[in-house]
Amino acid sequence: MLKGSFCGNTGKGYIPSIRRNAKIKDNILQEDIVCMNPSSAGWIVIGKSNNGWLEWKDLQGNSIEKYRDKEK
Repeated sequence: MLKGSFCGNTGKGYIPSIRRNAKIKDNILQEDIVCMNPSSAGWIVIGKSNNGWLEWKDLQGNSIEKYRDKEK
């Protein structure tokens, strides 16, 4: 996540460390953060549990699930 990104408010209950430890002031991320997966990035900007593969979209509006390597 890039410094300057808007971050929504968190609800009550569980908040993961990546969001708790993020430096956010007035709903703006104050420093870049490297996320290990799209759902962690979602926690930072959305402020709640999410499926980042479905929440994040490309410029055409497709979820990034489209680009996920599904071979095992």
